[in-house]
Amino acid sequence: MIQFSNYKQILLEFVYVVIKYPFSSIIFLFGIVISGSTQLLGFGLVYPATLLALNQGKPVANNDALLEKVQFAFTTLGFDFNLPNVILAIVASVLLSSFFLLLSQYYQHNFLRKLDVSLRIDFFKKVLNSSWSSLSTLNHGEFVSIGAREIENYKILIKYDFMILANLINIIFFLTFSFFVDWRVISVTVGLVLLNTVVFFPFYKILMALGQVNVKEFSSYNSILIEIAKAFKYIKTNSNENKILSYLDRYVNSLPRLYFKSMILSDFTARLSEVLIVFIFAAIIYISVVVFKTPIESLSVIFAILVRTLPEVKLLTDNINRAVHSSVSRIAIESMLENLSADKRTAVGSTSSLSRNEIQTIRLEKVTFGFNSERDLLKNFDYEFQKGKFYAITGQTGVGKSTLLDLISGILLPNSGSIWINDAEMSSFNMAEIHKKLGYLTQENLILNGSIYENLVWGIDRVIDEKDIDYALNISQASNFVSSRDIHEELLQSGTNLSGGQKQRISIARVLLGNYDFILMDEPTSALDADTEESFMKDLASSLKGKVGIIFVTHRKSTLQYADEIIEF
Repeated sequence: MIQFSNYKQILLEFVYVVIKYPFSSIIFLFGIVISGSTQLLGFGLVYPATLLALNQGKPVANNDALLEKVQFAFTTLGFDFNLPNVILAIVASVLLSSFFLLLSQYYQHNFLRKLDVSLRIDFFKKVLNSSWSSLSTLNHGEFVSIGAREIENYKILIKYDFMILANLINIIFFLTFSFFVDWRVISVTVGLVLLNTVVFFPFYKILMALGQVNVKEFSSYNSILIEIAKAFKYIKTNSNENKILSYLDRYVNSLPRLYFKSMILSDFTARLSEVLIVFIFAAIIYISVVVFKTPIESLSVIFAILVRTLPEVKLLTDNINRAVHSSVSRIAIESMLENLSADKRTAVGSTSSLSRNEIQTIRLEKVTFGFNSERDLLKNFDYEFQKGKFYAITGQTGVGKSTLLDLISGILLPNSGSIWINDAEMSSFNMAEIHKKLGYLTQENLILNGSIYENLVWGIDRVIDEKDIDYALNISQASNFVSSRDIHEELLQSGTNLSGGQKQRISIARVLLGNYDFILMDEPTSALDADTEESFMKDLASSLKGKVGIIFVTHRKSTLQYADEIIEF
């Protein structure tokens, strides 16, 4: 159930932005105030313009204090106080008001552009700096939905927060000015406007509820599309197209249905708002003329302001409607981030340094680890890995081979026991510093949009020359297929114009370019044929044994011959 705090949060979100970005907010609000004040000046001139028009442009014999002040202002500025000059002054005030409003809106759009960049960077930083245990269970569809859609909606929420405040400032300015013209008419107007707001409150509540359901459905839809995209080949080879279409049927129908409901409700509130505005205007005319018998010159000023104010009220209603619709984005973002735990490794201050030292040994002492309390994958595990040696980890699926690599890399923390780098505990080092010395070839091959060369050197924090590239390509057995293409050839998304083996060889070459002391390899030859695997392992051993520590997980018995030591689970 949607709580009232969700509506309150729309206001609090704006206050937060004002506090975080005070200068930009003040500039915007200053422009709105100046624009509104200039408009009021124009509305104030409607009063003498009406009197002059009723007197057919001749000087008005009236002891009205306001009229005398306006006449004095014109005389002081060197202008004749007549109908043409008053009309020109009204036009000038409108143009000046529009100019200040345009400047304010330009500044607002520029601010929102910068805010958009800041929001996305902050979001991705929080996600990427979360622990691996959180990221490994992250809903991919939710991540894509928030990164691509909900952050945009959150920016729209802030935009409408600014617009709501601008609407309120203008309405308060106009009504305050009118209050001094005839307080009775304006009191009735304020009452009717407040009634208008109360009428729309239930509709906003329904819109917010629909928006929350839409966010959840959209995240689930994204997750399914991601999995389907990964399985296109399986779908085609099993002729499962119709089954997938049936599976997608729920989302294909539910998302448009939710959109239809929210749009119908939004359109209904917009039309209802128009009807109520006409009702308010008609009621004010009747009460002013029949009940209060307001003078024509005062009535002309009030009507001029109401003609400007009532559309502002409608705009305020529409903007609140849009803000409510967008406010669920904040809920979605917070909900996902709340489920992510911060990476504990970054919270520990580093007391040891590897900047000028090599990793000579990695030692595990009585390490116990399990993803739940019912089963330990490792229990009181002791082992020491030395630089320059090759270690093979083998065993059945699901016994903890990849988990051991994750513990050595530091992305998982042991439940008990300790891991040592040289003679210091891993927790005493900055993890980014360790990862400059410790490479990890995971089972997932990272291929980004870009050329083969850009994918080879991506993430490498050192100068790479042509000799380095040739060295890595030769060991990874990628030199033949790269030379037959073009190292600067653009790869398609996820490397769809490469075979599985080619993607794996690019990933191997990339980790070899890192110039690491130790390299962890999780099934490095799983996508290679037998001949390529044998050539790779031979070249890897002849080039790196005695220089780099290699710890690799394998199911293939043929690769065990290259290991100095074998760890069998």
